[in-house]
Amino acid sequence: VCHTGVTKIDSDENLRAISNPNKEGDVTRDLLVQPPYGTMSAMMVQRRLAEKVDGFDEQLTLFEDNDFNIRVSLYTTFCTVEDPLVKKHINESKHVSNNLKKMKVDASYLIEKHQQMAERMGNSVDSKMFVRIEHSIGRSAADQGHYLEAQKSFVKILTKNPTYFPGYLWLLLVIGGPLTFRTAQINKRLVVRSIALAKQATI
Repeated sequence: VCHTGVTKIDSDENLRAISNPNKEGDVTRDLLVQPPYGTMSAMMVQRRLAEKVDGFDEQLTLFEDNDFNIRVSLYTTFCTVEDPLVKKHINESKHVSNNLKKMKVDASYLIEKHQQMAERMGNSVDSKMFVRIEHSIGRSAADQGHYLEAQKSFVKILTKNPTYFPGYLWLLLVIGGPLTFRTAQINKRLVVRSIALAKQATI
């Protein structure tokens, strides 16, 4: 399996970010505990491997790429091509993760599906997997302006893992509602776009 870098473009054709995959070899643990690895449009996988894991899980509308990567990683190693060979257009108003209710259902299903494997790995992998997936729910809720739902997610995270320090920062941001969260979001996008432009200049 090989993932390439991705250039992310908004609906106005403005550069939003350039992401570069950086995990190689045996990545199963990383896929369980870290944010989703790349995008399926930037993934190259042998047909026999896709067939071996029976393709995508049709019960998932969200997290299906993460689930597919986890299952494939059990049978092969991963490699990366850092160059952004794929261009992805982002339309936030039509993003599938805007369905918060469905996202919660799929998140519960994904956690249950991989819970035993995460527990067998030890080192609190199951707890870290929960934190990673719940964080994505909280972040999506905040992006949509559902600040109370976002607060609930980050409280769950900190109850599960009090040492997850980013959770405290996110909780403070969403408690302040649009005043704190939107301001931080705008500033972050400016920084990310500046980094992306700098990367693009070196390509």
